[in-house]
Amino acid sequence: MNRVTVIGRLVADPVLRTSADGKTKIASYRLAVKRRFEDKTDFLDVKAFNQQADFATKYLAKGNLIGVDGRLEVNEWKGKDEKTRRDVLIIAENHTFCEGKKEKKVNDEAFETYESEDDMPF
Repeated sequence: MNRVTVIGRLVADPVLRTSADGKTKIASYRLAVKRRFEDKTDFLDVKAFNQQADFATKYLAKGNLIGVDGRLEVNEWKGKDEKTRRDVLIIAENHTFCEGKKEKKVNDEAFETYESEDDMPF
């Protein structure tokens, strides 16, 4: 079984492109995923296709905290130096928002605290 679920923040806005034959939409983006119990962050490349690609480019933006459910794909190729290279991608099958819309911060100085009701100006 090949299944992966991660939660992380988008490092940049997703980029949309089309396959060489023009039939497949592909969105690419990178997630910063904190390791549990460690002070380290992994940067994971994600690709989404067709409907998920449309969703990613329409609704996801840099800084969003999202969950991605999908599968891993390992690609191998020979570099110019003839050494074998490998990368691991997450192929997104589902996206989930993990935080609500950010609200404006309230200026705390605008609120005064009073010791009792008698101190209130009204």
